[in-house]
Amino acid sequence: MKNHLSKGFNLLEWLVASFISAMVIAGLTSVYLGIKNTYVRHQVVIDLQESARFALSFLNLRIRVAGYVGCQYPQNPIASDAVTGYDSNSALPPALQDQVIKGTDALVITSCVSNSQLSENTQLISMAYFIGDTNRKNSLGMPILALFQKPLDGDRVELVPGVEQMHILYGVKNETEGVLDYFSASQVTDWQKVIGMQIDLTINSIEPVFTKNNGVQDLLLHKNWSTYITLRERLP
Repeated sequence: MKNHLSKGFNLLEWLVASFISAMVIAGLTSVYLGIKNTYVRHQVVIDLQESARFALSFLNLRIRVAGYVGCQYPQNPIASDAVTGYDSNSALPPALQDQVIKGTDALVITSCVSNSQLSENTQLISMAYFIGDTNRKNSLGMPILALFQKPLDGDRVELVPGVEQMHILYGVKNETEGVLDYFSASQVTDWQKVIGMQIDLTINSIEPVFTKNNGVQDLLLHKNWSTYITLRERLP
């Protein structure tokens, strides 16, 4: 009598094969999602770095020439302060009321609008820099903040979206030790003595990068940047 060998898979073999296939697919999916998330975060970091580079370079350029009114400046210093800062303990000027996000700092820079020599017709302009609400929201319904520029007698202009915090310390020369002592805006007693600043910016990814499993409350990626800037017109 011949034994007939069964062909195909029995139920147990089919279940084992299905389980192994499912594990392989799950592993490949996990690897793919991990690579994708890493790539997305890498791109977000690049975007944040570019935003920070532009924001700090822009502020550096404006702050360095604060107080500039042409080659006659040493003989005709401007009456107003070249720089004036505001923090949570300072009273904002009327033009910035309801514009600045609470808990962030603001800066007003006064300088000449042209490179011509100071004359009776020279126009000085005071420009404010601050963190404000763009009146837009991300996909999670969260408000999108940005770094703004605003003439005190004009409309604001959005510079860099995603900037959520700006903190500024002002450097005043210590006449005894010859170094800079840094103070917050509300601690500065004489703005004419400010010759440098430390600016700290926090910029976020605007859209969510993390999942709820990452333990990040708002799911956004946040990065901090700092820079030191000196006022060229106040250097010895």
